[in-house]
Amino acid sequence: MLTWILALACRSPEPELGVDSPGVDSDSADPGWDPAYDAVREALEADLEESTAGAASVAVWAHDSVAFVWATGKEHPIDGGAVGPQTRFGIGSTSKMITSTLVLRDVQAGRFTLESTLGELKPDLELAASPGEVQDVSVHQLLTHQGAFYDWVPWNGPSADHELGGTVQTTFARQVYLMNTPGAFWNYSNPNFSLAGWLGEASGDYWPERIAQEILEPLEMSGCTARPSDLQYEEDVAVGWGPQLEGGLGLVPPEYADPAFVRPAGSVWCTPTDMLKFGVFLMEGDQAVLAETTPLHTPHVNTRAYGDLITYGYGLFLQPGVSSELGWHETPVWQHGGNTLGHSSIFFVLPEQGVVVSILSSGYGTDFSGTLVAALEAAGALPQAVSIPELPLDLGALSRHVGFYNDPNNVGPIEVSLDGESLSVSMPLLDEVGLSYSSTLVQRSTDSFYVEIDGDLYELDFVAPPGADHSEWIRNRLFVATRDEETRRLGAQSLSAPRLTQTPRLWMGLPE
Repeated sequence: MLTWILALACRSPEPELGVDSPGVDSDSADPGWDPAYDAVREALEADLEESTAGAASVAVWAHDSVAFVWATGKEHPIDGGAVGPQTRFGIGSTSKMITSTLVLRDVQAGRFTLESTLGELKPDLELAASPGEVQDVSVHQLLTHQGAFYDWVPWNGPSADHELGGTVQTTFARQVYLMNTPGAFWNYSNPNFSLAGWLGEASGDYWPERIAQEILEPLEMSGCTARPSDLQYEEDVAVGWGPQLEGGLGLVPPEYADPAFVRPAGSVWCTPTDMLKFGVFLMEGDQAVLAETTPLHTPHVNTRAYGDLITYGYGLFLQPGVSSELGWHETPVWQHGGNTLGHSSIFFVLPEQGVVVSILSSGYGTDFSGTLVAALEAAGALPQAVSIPELPLDLGALSRHVGFYNDPNNVGPIEVSLDGESLSVSMPLLDEVGLSYSSTLVQRSTDSFYVEIDGDLYELDFVAPPGADHSEWIRNRLFVATRDEETRRLGAQSLSAPRLTQTPRLWMGLPE
């Protein structure tokens, strides 16, 4: 995930039109872009060639106008058909900033506050696996990934509009649990935004209707829809390619997986030009939509994901620069990537330069970082490069992670030991059920590591409370283990199988 954020120039995707006009609405057929954007077209073609996507589309806002629009590839990976600037793609978790905007509208209208809790707003909601705990989760914690839910994305869920709330009150309530005390730390989890979207239905309208009427229409984002299955019989829709619900890879049309529960977390479809309009809204505001956009891009919580560099606003990652082959370019950045089963999104705003870049592609987990850097360079948005910030690494501080931890919901007990300058782990529950894992952790920084479990790589972050001299938690999106010096053996905690093997490994956050 962090490689995507910071090492953006690791490489470096049939054309329709370029635009050079004063308005975001322009669809002029005059290819009058600056020749500097020829490099963006070439990078888009190259990135597409290296990806699993059938098509890709990019749009750039610079100098108070749409500076460049380009689309390439096949609308349908098998049947073909050329894509154009009006072709729609799934934007995945980039949808979270739109959901956050709707929540802030409700706060502005006095329907609730950011400090309001689920216990106050939804008193009947109870999690069977975490009784009496979900009531304390606040609206602010939902919008900043501090709700402590494990990352649950039911792609096979029902799509009827009422099933957002229906799924929350049935399957979600029966299955999902809290991994730690809400508000303890940031931990990316899609259910936070599903619940935030559900809160918006208290006014009587379903989430897709409110998003369309109160945000998409006022911002003239006419190519966007918050209900993907509505695109089933429409033209200018990019059919994706990616993981299938029954296993393997295959076609992902908009109606293939459209669970109502997932929509607020990551199921909006748009064109890149529509996304430029939202970027301009973030920078300049629009009183018809929201009185003040500042809360969206205010750093509310440190993600602890790359030292202290990456923070999170409301549905936006905030970072102090971008890297390229030349080095690190220091400038504020607001961004959020996204994945669905068959589409990927890049969305970057550089507010000091007034630049917005949107890149959408019809493949799961694609890498169009070369196109992104080329677009930022063409727009003149990258300051002079300096040395890329290094991850903090203090081998002498590793001892603060040593000890016994326990995750009663998933992977069970974890013993962390120090072997010279390396940390090792023992996980007896995984041993019991026959899941292999790498006992020596791969170190990324003082507090961040990788562990391989059953052939897949998982991030492990050691997190300490403010002012503490030792770690209290081991954090991952699927499990959190809490320091527990009394849990030194498996004993009665043995489960028939850890939930790790049952949890979908498809996430809609930043591309892995």
